[in-house]
Formats: sequence, C-alpha cells, structure tokens
Amino acid sequence: MKIPRQLQDENYRFYLIKRNEKLPIEKLWNTKNNYVFFDEKLMRHKGNYGVVTGPGNLIVLDFDDINYYNSVVNKLPPTFTVLSARKKLPHMYYLLDGEMFKKVGIDVNGKRVLDIQGDRSGIVGPNSSVDRAYYQVTNSIPIKHITPEVLMAIFKFSPKKRTEFKGETKMLPEEIKKTTEVLALIGLKQTKPLMYKCPFHDMAGTGNLHVLDDGRIYCFHEQKTWNLWGFADEVCRKNGDIALKHALQARRARDEHCR
Repeated sequence: MKIPRQLQDENYRFYLIKRNEKLPIEKLWNTKNNYVFFDEKLMRHKGNYGVVTGPGNLIVLDFDDINYYNSVVNKLPPTFTVLSARKKLPHMYYLLDGEMFKKVGIDVNGKRVLDIQGDRSGIVGPNSSVDRAYYQVTNSIPIKHITPEVLMAIFKFSPKKRTEFKGETKMLPEEIKKTTEVLALIGLKQTKPLMYKCPFHDMAGTGNLHVLDDGRIYCFHEQKTWNLWGFADEVCRKNGDIALKHALQARRARDEHCR
C-alpha cells in the first residue's frame, strides 16, 4: 500500500477497495470501517484504497471536465494533486479552514463538471489502479489550506452543513483508558494526547508511539503494532525491572478478574 507522505497523517482515514475497482469493499466505510494510514489491515491490503474526505478537514476537488478545470485552476492555490486513472482529470486536495460541509456538485449547462468531496465522502487514493492505469500524483507539494469563502466565490455554491453522526464508531474508550493507565504505570513520557516517547529506540521530537482507537499500540519508527500486554512484556524484558514486572502482573490480574 503506497500512500503518499502528504496523506500520512493520523487524522486522515482510508477505506478498502478491491483490486482494479473503485467501490468500497466494506459497508460503513465512511463512518466505522476506515483506517489510519499505519493500520495493519490497510497496510496488508492488496487491492486499491480510498481516502475518506472530512476527517482532518480534508476535502478534494474532483474535476469531471478538463475545460472547466482550465477555466478555474489559476484562481486556486497550487496543492497536492492526483490525476484520475482513466480520464486523467485532476483531484486537488485541500485542508478546509472553516466548518466542514457535505459533498457539493457543480453543474454547467446541465453537465457535472466538479464534485467537491466533503464530509464523509470519498475518492480513490493515489497509486491505486484500474485497467493498468494509475491514479498518479502530478503535483507532489504539501496539501494547502483553503477557506469555504474562497471556494464559494469561485464555484458559486451554498454549502450544506454536515450532519451529526449517530451510529457506531471504532473507538473503544475503555480500552484506550486502560492502555494509557498502563503506559503511565510503565513510566512512558506522554507528549500529546495518545502519543508517547517509544522506549525501544532513541528519538527526537514529540514521540512516535501512538495509542490506536481500539487500545493497541503502534510505533511509527518500528512500524510495529502491539496489544497492550505484549507491549508491557517487551518493555519488562528490555528493562529487566522486576518490580515493574510484578506491578504489571498485578494490574493484568485485576483487569482479568473484573471482566
């Protein structure tokens, strides 16, 4: 799975697509069944993938007409851009500085010329392929910011507000709470919400150990995922700390007794 560095952000979400196709494999792909870029299920996937728009304030201008694109492109800030596989039309990625809105379709003379992929919409991801033609990155610069006001001035539309999602989510708050409590017991330095300094290597910056939505632990540097107690056992083996080992065993026994 070759996700460009511009999309390797923990706030973005991705969904699974079959090889040589463009439609999602899983139901609820834009609410429940989507994944951070380093999720093992996504990384092991052998087919195409899609980008969920909305999370991380990510939107995509999905052009359907090259003449219309040429008429407006000079009004838009240059940004990370991908060409679609078959029609070779631009997908321009932006970060929305303002309230997220639903998908907007722009028509000219009764013909669809642009879809602004907004809240919980999606787009086939770069490096996916259909009939041996690839979604190809053509402008490999960082994703730029844009405001709803700029978009409305260029494309002459009124955005529809996003709706509150009331369904299921993948997040398991109790598992996250348990993991953060155990990491505190181990003594790891927390640098941001759900981010820690990894104990297995030297590092600079804010840390690259991340607590996932289901309570598992992932290290960007190691590119490895642990369940909680597997991680705790590995820390104990590395440190040779008998007192910590006993404290973790007592915590694990307490958790299992409370199930």
